[in-house]
Amino acid sequence: MDIVNTYFGKCNLKGNFMNYEFDYNYLIKIISKEKVMYEDAEYENIIGKFCYSDKRTFKQGYEKLSKKYNDEQFKILTYQKIRRSWYECPKPRIRIKK
Repeated sequence: MDIVNTYFGKCNLKGNFMNYEFDYNYLIKIISKEKVMYEDAEYENIIGKFCYSDKRTFKQGYEKLSKKYNDEQFKILTYQKIRRSWYECPKPRIRIKK
């Protein structure tokens, strides 16, 4: 079972958390560009997964995470749930504040 970090704490991707059902539609996965070696094989170093239920919080979360994890060291992937399956989606547009 895949554990993810959310605003409320940790939950699995099916949305079970403290006997409540959440319907998550957006997912952000942060991967380090450095590979991890384990028993003569290379693996991606997944830093974290963050779930969001609506587009507004997804955009706010992406904005915070993109400031924290820069593009030179980390790769940020975004996914959207369509018909009970996860698909990669375009990154939300962020306004640059001057």
